[in-house]
Amino acid sequence: MIDTLIPAAIRASASASRASHRPAVQVQTASATRAPEAPDPSRYLMRGQRTAQSGVGLIEVLVAVLVLSIGFLGVAALQVMSLSTNNSAMARSMAVVASYSILDAMRADIVNARAGSY
Repeated sequence: MIDTLIPAAIRASASASRASHRPAVQVQTASATRAPEAPDPSRYLMRGQRTAQSGVGLIEVLVAVLVLSIGFLGVAALQVMSLSTNNSAMARSMAVVASYSILDAMRADIVNARAGSY
């Protein structure tokens, strides 16, 4: 009867493990199975530790989000300042290019420049 409950592969591995001096594979029959017991959380925690630690992880996450959001706001303000400064510098360089082109035209036509045509 035991031979019908144990598959041949398990019997072969069990006999091979006995030959190599390893512990045999344990096979549970249908009548020997029972529900596993639930782990007791009190053995993992010290007394009173659970109530003292409740919500600390959430506070750490909220502080991290606050710090990151302030950092991102600073980066965004830096980008806005950079764009406005860049636009101002572009307008100044365009004015310099326009004034150089007017000066080059005045150098090319010195007679009209002295007459005040420009």
